[in-house]
Amino acid sequence: MRLTIAPILLFTALFVLHPRHAVAQTASGPPEPAAKERTGAAKVRADAVRLAPLFPQGLAKRFIEAAMVEQVIPAIGSRELLLNKSTRQWLTHEEGMKLNPTEKAAVTPTECNESLYYETKYGSPLVYARVLEVAETHGAILDTENDPPPALLDFGYGTIGHLRVTGALGIESAGADVDSLLRGLYAEERATGRIQRLGKDSTVPLHLFHGHWPAEPALAEAVRAAKPGGYDLITSKNTLKNGYLHPEKPADEKKLIKLGVTDEAFVEAAFNSLKPGGLFVIYNISPRPSREGEPYKPWADGRCPFPKEMLEHSQFEVLAFDEVDDAKAEAVFTALGYPIVDSKGEKDLFARYTVVRRPAR
Repeated sequence: MRLTIAPILLFTALFVLHPRHAVAQTASGPPEPAAKERTGAAKVRADAVRLAPLFPQGLAKRFIEAAMVEQVIPAIGSRELLLNKSTRQWLTHEEGMKLNPTEKAAVTPTECNESLYYETKYGSPLVYARVLEVAETHGAILDTENDPPPALLDFGYGTIGHLRVTGALGIESAGADVDSLLRGLYAEERATGRIQRLGKDSTVPLHLFHGHWPAEPALAEAVRAAKPGGYDLITSKNTLKNGYLHPEKPADEKKLIKLGVTDEAFVEAAFNSLKPGGLFVIYNISPRPSREGEPYKPWADGRCPFPKEMLEHSQFEVLAFDEVDDAKAEAVFTALGYPIVDSKGEKDLFARYTVVRRPAR
């Protein structure tokens, strides 16, 4: 049997199963009609138009403007992947051809459409504009006229959309993630490994790494080898949450994140992967904490999982620590037609960010 993944149903179904949620999908009215009328690439480009007034300058402005361009966010044909329902692992069609008869019986052909390609389980990739804005506000310099180009690494990248846009701007972009859906969905782009620069007759590298970074030595070496001089910017959005790494109450292990290394080792890896002067930005959007008697939601604790003292001990300069960013997050979500209150009318959207810098020398 062949399954077609409807993007809205997939997002809703997997939201409670995967440990990198934006906010709870609660009922506060349907999205604006403009969001319903478009899907896939057209919706991403339309979202860019809606977000443009919120980002009037700098790198975030250029990011949003680039996302309006069809060359940067093109139509993508459907792709067939194979899903093993028992292991929740995704395989490409080519990988499926290599399975033995017993293994083939355990997988289901699944058509992955354009909306899944751009939004996967997490909504608009353009929310990343705020991450770039925070980085630039705290001194990140990503001069896209440089040769070699500036480079960024997004930990827990979740979707290729924002990496296509940063690449089009002339930034060498890399993403690392453990989700096998992404490995299968973007196998074609991983093989190509280049992004066309907007308005230029040149390309920049695109790196997609899949597995546990930096816990897996081979993967850690691949990330290092892709940019041996270090990255200008490392980001992580909705992945490095205190609730995922250090839940305060018992929680389903499937809804937590295991780094595979100690917190200290992860922070050290981030430090060593940056150029001198480079920034590490952790940006988290979370729903309200559980009420008394409700199941514990680890994804609602969006605080930085690494204590300030640990970051400083690793020689990072702490520029911002758990800064509240609710107002900007609410503006972004409102523009996108996403809910910011729950079914009881209570605020259901909170945002925090932490920014640290590797000293220039």
